[in-house]
Amino acid sequence: MRRTWSVLLLGFLCSWPAGAQPPASSESQEDLAALREELRRLREEYESRFAAIEERIQALEGHGESLEEDPLLKEAEAALGQTEPPQTPPAPVAGTGGLSSLNPQISVIGDFLGAANEKVPDFEGESLDLREVEIGFQAQLDPFARADFFVTIPSLEDVEMEEGYLTLLTLPSDFLVRLGKVRVPFGRANVDHRPESFTVERPDVLVGYFGEEGLAEAGVTVSRLLPNPWDRFMELELDVLAGTNDVAFGGGSASDLLYNIHYSSFFDLTPEHSLNVGASYANGVSPIGEDGEGRTQLGGVDLTYVWKPLARGKYRSFLWQTELMGGTRAVEAGAHDSFGLYSFARYQLGRRWYVGGRFDYSQSPDVPGLSTRSGSALVELFATEFQRFRLQYKVSDRTSQPLYHQFFFQWFYVIGSHGAHKF
Repeated sequence: MRRTWSVLLLGFLCSWPAGAQPPASSESQEDLAALREELRRLREEYESRFAAIEERIQALEGHGESLEEDPLLKEAEAALGQTEPPQTPPAPVAGTGGLSSLNPQISVIGDFLGAANEKVPDFEGESLDLREVEIGFQAQLDPFARADFFVTIPSLEDVEMEEGYLTLLTLPSDFLVRLGKVRVPFGRANVDHRPESFTVERPDVLVGYFGEEGLAEAGVTVSRLLPNPWDRFMELELDVLAGTNDVAFGGGSASDLLYNIHYSSFFDLTPEHSLNVGASYANGVSPIGEDGEGRTQLGGVDLTYVWKPLARGKYRSFLWQTELMGGTRAVEAGAHDSFGLYSFARYQLGRRWYVGGRFDYSQSPDVPGLSTRSGSALVELFATEFQRFRLQYKVSDRTSQPLYHQFFFQWFYVIGSHGAHKF
């Protein structure tokens, strides 16, 4: 009988509703009064339920019924783990033959852009344009590999592969390998797709070195976290790529490979302040004129600082990201050195509102003496996680040309489950 009472009591306590937990303690008198009232109510409910259990046991004993067949006792024993409850079949795991392996994450992202331009040299865009539609397919193939594909349709005209690669996850010595077309981690901003970019257009220095779409190449990337005595995040990546970028590289033959090395380290300065620093170096063959070839070497450093307070992290934050890069490119007149940078800052005004600005300076990698300075200001509204609006104003000063102004309105919208990109 004592065992039966223990089983029933413990089963009752295990099945106690989660919402009946008392509220957190507080120094205010109102919270203390509410706590006392809640404890009194729980005590009364406990006594009434305990009395009902006792009456049920007495009734069963009076009729000579066995307690072992009582459903209330079975329920209590199941809660205590003495009786195995009915088991539901586990959900299928991706890559093991279940249905989820046949249903990757699919997303569609629209990038609608409105632009007003004044005296912009060589501007070829539209005033109103669905600038890009990105369709993503992402899935865990099996415990050893993952696939990510992002197809873009610029201005609803051509279909392009933004990225498409297979990631091997369980290689010896904790190496991580990607095979396919990737956005090359030269700095920080180049790896961003348009939905992850901080501004409407890419920084001027990246456009000058790699073109409007940035540096994306087919090849093999190998990365690994570096062990260190400080227990810090330190990652080193080596990329061997096709080198087909038609702005900075593209020697013209299959042996004209592009090599890129990227180092990144992350530091938690305090619980509210963090810092990410990185360095990059790229070396590849570039064309000279119609038939000649030379080499292009580029180097860069990047720094990203984030402040996010613990108490008001949803409403206040600050981000500052800066990249400096420069290099040497072989041209018909000989080697030409160039340099450029951008610095972007963004402050969060509220839960959904942000303001920011960016400064750009870039020297032409092809034309000596040609440089551009520009400044941008923007305001962003994150309406929901599926919609974002942005207004941006940009003024630029190019060598030997008058100032020119640009106004942008951008609307992002997301359909489906959009997985995370490489950080």
